[in-house]
Amino acid sequence: MIMSGRARSYSGVPAPVAGISHQRVLRAPRDGLLTATLQIGDAVSPGAVLGHVDGVPVISTIGGVVRGLARDGLQVTKGQKIGDVDPRGERARCFEISHKARAIGHGVVTALVKLKPPDATDVGAPN
Repeated sequence: MIMSGRARSYSGVPAPVAGISHQRVLRAPRDGLLTATLQIGDAVSPGAVLGHVDGVPVISTIGGVVRGLARDGLQVTKGQKIGDVDPRGERARCFEISHKARAIGHGVVTALVKLKPPDATDVGAPN
């Protein structure tokens, strides 16, 4: 377990999925109100419209399935990440815990157990 130091700085580059990085991320084309027309798990083709921001379409540049999408009616700003498309096209993956999320959760639990004060008897007990 790493007990000192810092995490790597955020690179701004989305992790590649099936070799695709930036293209899978959906960003607001302008400031305004998001009107989503698709849902998580829906299949998309390149050029598909997933919704609009104040009338300007949010367009997928790749095919796959909608893996994430901000809620309908959300106020967004230009360039804000509002969703992503999974190019693997497997709908079931949209409803699973990813390997990355599972690894982060495991690390948090491990740290809590390792750093638990010696006199603590039950983490869930009220103080």
